[in-house]
Amino acid sequence: DAILGLEREPEAKGWFESVMRAAHSLKGAARIVGLRGATRIAHAMEERLETLQKSEAPPTSREIDLLLRAADLLREITKLEQEGVAAWEVAQESTVA
Repeated sequence: DAILGLEREPEAKGWFESVMRAAHSLKGAARIVGLRGATRIAHAMEERLETLQKSEAPPTSREIDLLLRAADLLREITKLEQEGVAAWEVAQESTVA
């Protein structure tokens, strides 16, 4: 929701901060439970958002699309049984990279 809010109102700092907090929290949580793919995705989101924040430029539609795709990948991971995570990470390696 915050990514879509960022797309609708890129000048509204609240959306940006919300996405940043979520990415940071997800990165830490994924690292704690050993989800390498989720950690990489959340880390990439966080890094890109930090770059955008420093540039003070609104995100482009391509950047919004990539953030939404990253959120979709994270959502996919949440639907997996523990036994399916390793296979998902192998199958999605190029996408995550």
